[in-house]
Amino acid sequence: MSLLTRFRLEHAHTGGSSNDAEGSAPASAGETTGAHLDNFDRLSFPPSSPAGERSSTMEPPPPGQRRRERSDSAEEALEQGSQRRHKRRCAVQVCRDLELAEDALTAFADLDLPGMLITIFGKLLWLERERMKDEVHSFIKSDEFKDVLQDLLRTALLSANISRYLNGINDRIWGFIKKNLAVFNIPPLVMEDARLTIYIDTLMKDVLTKQRSQIKTKIVASISKSHHISDLGKTLSGRDFVDVTLAQWGRFSFLRQNFVLFSAMVDESLLKKVTGSDAREESNPPADNNSAESTNNGTRTWSSHQFWEFIDELLDEMREEVRKERSVELRKQAWEKFFTDSLQSDLEQFPAENRLASLHPSDGRSVPEWQKAIHQDLAWL
Repeated sequence: MSLLTRFRLEHAHTGGSSNDAEGSAPASAGETTGAHLDNFDRLSFPPSSPAGERSSTMEPPPPGQRRRERSDSAEEALEQGSQRRHKRRCAVQVCRDLELAEDALTAFADLDLPGMLITIFGKLLWLERERMKDEVHSFIKSDEFKDVLQDLLRTALLSANISRYLNGINDRIWGFIKKNLAVFNIPPLVMEDARLTIYIDTLMKDVLTKQRSQIKTKIVASISKSHHISDLGKTLSGRDFVDVTLAQWGRFSFLRQNFVLFSAMVDESLLKKVTGSDAREESNPPADNNSAESTNNGTRTWSSHQFWEFIDELLDEMREEVRKERSVELRKQAWEKFFTDSLQSDLEQFPAENRLASLHPSDGRSVPEWQKAIHQDLAWL
């Protein structure tokens, strides 16, 4: 029997004896006593009440449990230190096997597993990038790339829309290359390497110089052999790499017709230099034959190596003449007329020996997109 039950029984027994002894007492007194007992019952707390739980949770853990927690933390620290020392020993051994500095992998050995995996993957990405750089470098320095660049730069110089052949052409083509890397088989990674871009720029200038020289040589040969314009076009395009159109025939004939004019002006310049040099020889030093000069009457003199400069100056004067027209359509017609007239004169001067055997220009429908892109981008003036 619990103490509380015993207390209740004793208290109830005492209350009952009082009621018997005081029979004359008012009935309300017994009712008041019962009410107090009821209130007391309601104020009692069972062992499972929140108050009991609150008091139990606030008690400190037993001493044995605290000792176990400290022991677990110490064991975990010892285990981590043991693993770290083991990883460092392995790192030193790997460095020795690979003939590396013994501390080369110390920092890596101290990483946790996620850190190691991320580091390894980053290193693999870096190695792949370096491998690609080596491949790109080898390709740009190869004869294969040089051949591709030669073909494409020759196509540019044979364009019917090219604004100039000498002045400004390097920068214009280099800008076109940067915007159309795929056309020239240049990997995008090249643009991130300053040394390779400088190499390509230097190579491009060298190739353009040689291509201009070859075109001029072929024009001279076609004049001496009286080749038809179709034969000249085939010779210039080389291995049918370029799809030659009628507009290009007009440009080729323009170059050939004006080479004849240029040769005549060079002869005139030489004659003027010879006849006029005697009078100036005593008072003035001899002029440099590698640069153009003007005579006393303002007429410019030319030397044989200045053909492309002569063509550029002629094209500039043609553009000035065309700009006098009142509308875009009239300017376009006036511009095309220069080359149409050149083609007609060329066909009369160099007729085909066998009209049936002579080639016909392309109608432009089969011209590849890369060639169209070159033609369109090289008309910048």
